[in-house]
Order: sequence, then structure tokens, then C-alpha cells
Amino acid sequence: MISHKTLGSNDIQKAESFYTAILACCGASLIYKSEIVIFYEFLDSPTKLSITKPLNGLAASVR
Repeated sequence: MISHKTLGSNDIQKAESFYTAILACCGASLIYKSEIVIFYEFLDSPTKLSITKPLNGLAASVR
């Protein structure tokens, strides 16, 4: 069972605005936020989505 998926972002405030709007279409809601991470939960699903600043201190990037 997958409990959550994690994505990286260099700007949590911009990520929150973007993902809150996009995920609302999927029935997801913001359940937690701090300066470095935000969490969303989905209706009828135990899976969560986290968006976080990279914990290694490097910039988030696409590989």
C-alpha cells in the first residue's frame, strides 16, 4: 500500500496556490502546511500527496 507521494518544489507558496487549485478538481484538500512542506488528502483514499522543499538543500529539478 502506498501511503503518500512526494514532489519537490523550490517555492512552497507558489506550489500551494497551483496544487490547491488543480487538486480541488480531484476532490483533494490541503490538510497540513509549514514553511517547507504541504500535504493534501484525497476523498475516499488513504493516499496523501506531499510537496516539499528538497531536504538535501539543493534546488528541486527535473531529471
